Amino acid sequence: MKHVYTDSRGGLHPVHLIIICIIIMLLAAFGWWLWQRNEPQPIEESAEETSIQVDSDEEPDEAAPEEEPATRIAVSESGGFEVMIPEAWLDTTCDGVDSLFVAPNDDLLGVCASEFGGLISITKTSGDRRYEETAFMARTDINDQSFLVTELDGMPATRAVYTQSEEPIVGPPIGTQYVSVVAFDGTDSYILTYTQYPDWGNYQLEFEEIVSSFSRD
Repeated sequence: MKHVYTDSRGGLHPVHLIIICIIIMLLAAFGWWLWQRNEPQPIEESAEETSIQVDSDEEPDEAAPEEEPATRIAVSESGGFEVMIPEAWLDTTCDGVDSLFVAPNDDLLGVCASEFGGLISITKTSGDRRYEETAFMARTDINDQSFLVTELDGMPATRAVYTQSEEPIVGPPIGTQYVSVVAFDGTDSYILTYTQYPDWGNYQLEFEEIVSSFSRD
């Protein structure tokens, strides 16, 4: 009778090793899955969340309109005319003379019965003075005379710009600039003159606004 011998030595069968390796791999895969699942994710801010949203229905703020400088009416009752001047400006008239003087201060305001006409003077006189008074034809110390035919309050008028070219015996100094507008209504002339001495400020813009506002009563 034959006897069967078995190997009683300790150790793992290859099949057991394979099974153990598979279990280890499964445990490792499961552990990796748990770690990935529990790992904190970075917060991604979307463009919609981080950008400042502008309501398309909301209209942009409109710039506040600039306020026009306050004005007031200056009247020559004897001359029968009026103009609009800056509210802070001064004006004066002369008794017995159809005139009106306007200026921003006393130093530039015309003086009645004198040679000083001030910054802006408006005078009414008889006859057609459109080319006589405007060009100061009798003055030899004025040159660069240029005329422009225009109108004033519906009246035909001339406009001239000129400069004091010689030192006068009496009157404005050399370099004084003039702008003159003379209108004729068929009987009388209205003479609006702007005078700027070399050391005076420039108020020609205000003069142009005054000219455009001229109105007969």
